[in-house]
Amino acid sequence: FASAATLMYRLYGVPARYATGYIARPEDFKSHSAIFSNQFPAPDDPDGTQFAVLTDFSAHAWTEIFLPGYGWTPIEVTPAADGTITPTFPGLNLDFLTQRLAEWDFAFPSAGGKAASAQTGQSLTLNFVTGLSRRTRQSLADALKVLLFCVPIAALVGLYYRRRRRLERYAQSDCRVTFGRLLSLLRFADALPDCDGQEDDFPQRLSEAVPAISEADAVRLRRDAQAAAYGPGSVPDDDNAFALRVYQNAADALYQRLNFCKRVLFRWQRVYG
Repeated sequence: FASAATLMYRLYGVPARYATGYIARPEDFKSHSAIFSNQFPAPDDPDGTQFAVLTDFSAHAWTEIFLPGYGWTPIEVTPAADGTITPTFPGLNLDFLTQRLAEWDFAFPSAGGKAASAQTGQSLTLNFVTGLSRRTRQSLADALKVLLFCVPIAALVGLYYRRRRRLERYAQSDCRVTFGRLLSLLRFADALPDCDGQEDDFPQRLSEAVPAISEADAVRLRRDAQAAAYGPGSVPDDDNAFALRVYQNAADALYQRLNFCKRVLFRWQRVYG
């Protein structure tokens, strides 16, 4: 907060510097005996002198601006614990500051392009705070516009490459995997939702549900899938290519029966074909 305020003052031509040190609040000051009674003999405090023990927890940073005829003036812009911001000028008479600022003839640009009137001591820092907030809000608005434009495009590009990678991977699958995808496709399209592919009449029911697949092709597809799952060796590439053709024929036929929403899910979310 202090470094941001320092830069803001400088942008408006106000001599400003970033300062660090310690902050001592009135409640931190106590009598000598109250602080050191456990470590040292407690002396008398006839003059009412009080002390404050400052540790690293009291470390702080603030902004100082230079006022001609007065010198460097601390300004506190750090928000309170509850998040509220009430800029203060420690050790400075605000009436005097207002007078100095009027003599200095500060002019801050406004939204209409005209110079604003001289600011009071309290409103000077508030002007910077609210000005920063306006710029921040504008930056966020611009970023949001870019996001609203870019995110849908990025999402579509991501879906496209995701679909292409899956189709390439599925094209290299064996007939056992292809057969499993066919069963999933049938359930998605509500063609044979109650079948697991092991039924005796599965080839006949598949051919009836998807006329593009003959019963003979369905018999061979299931036989090749069982051979890939339980056989002693690998399935020939011709059988894998055959399974992929049968699956693609089923996908093309079932896609035509789907409504718009299911077609979108079919192609981009499930990537059936």
